[in-house]
Amino acid sequence: MKWLSCIFVSITVPLALASCASSSSQVVASTPPTDTTATQSELPNVADDGDVGDITALPLDKRIYLFQHQVLPDWTFQTDGAFLTDLLNHNTQALKETATEVVSAEFARGISVDVVNPAGAALLTFDSPQNTLDCYYVFILGADGEHLFFTYERTADIQGEGFIGEVGMWTQDGIHASFGLRKYADAKSFMGDVKGILLEASRQHGDTSRPHSAN
Repeated sequence: MKWLSCIFVSITVPLALASCASSSSQVVASTPPTDTTATQSELPNVADDGDVGDITALPLDKRIYLFQHQVLPDWTFQTDGAFLTDLLNHNTQALKETATEVVSAEFARGISVDVVNPAGAALLTFDSPQNTLDCYYVFILGADGEHLFFTYERTADIQGEGFIGEVGMWTQDGIHASFGLRKYADAKSFMGDVKGILLEASRQHGDTSRPHSAN
């Protein structure tokens, strides 16, 4: 899959992207919610057999966060590409069933999946988020055993500047990187941001080829 060679230069690329988050010109000079620095290890555990355990005691916003920020990254990074392959093949049964079990049937019905590139890129869209850190979108990119997991999350407009979202990324090591606050809610703008981040990562690695996966 040569179309991703400029991104997966090595398994350290996600960490390089994380460093871009603090230096990129796209990052808005505003303090993100402190919860965005949390790692996946601080979240409730998901059982190895795929069961989500008894989470009924958690409030709704925590269950949504658990699903979007732990279950989905875990599936992305720990299934040897099987989860992304399912999405690319329009097989969303496990996705919907787990979303129903973790959150609710209504939440699951609001999830849609678009194949951005059949070679290895999918966009998940959720109903308009009601809570800070809930995702508008999740974008998953993969090839040759490597994966990237981008999010567009609702944020609190602390300074009244009109910001409604934040572009983020989970790494395989459970580190959450932020690429700054944004004022849009549409998928096209989010995908444009992701494309810019990928191009910047390519430039920093001395490769100016075009990452077609984020078109």
